[in-house]
Amino acid sequence: EHRHSTFALVHFDGPHMTKDVMTEAVWFANRSAAGTRFVFDDYPKYNMSIVAKCLELYGFLITDKGENKCLMTKQK
Repeated sequence: EHRHSTFALVHFDGPHMTKDVMTEAVWFANRSAAGTRFVFDDYPKYNMSIVAKCLELYGFLITDKGENKCLMTKQK
């Protein structure tokens, strides 16, 4: 099972609803280490600012942003 795994790279390309993305992001954030990268696809379709603000509590910061992709990297 993946419950006890640590993830270094996660690509979010599934549901495009803020609450669903948030649920997945927090699940993976709890299983990440410093340097972990989260790539969010189609981020303009949901409220990325809420997701990003929440992930700051886990040490993630936006490190790159394009037209359809947003990269967050865990700093600590």
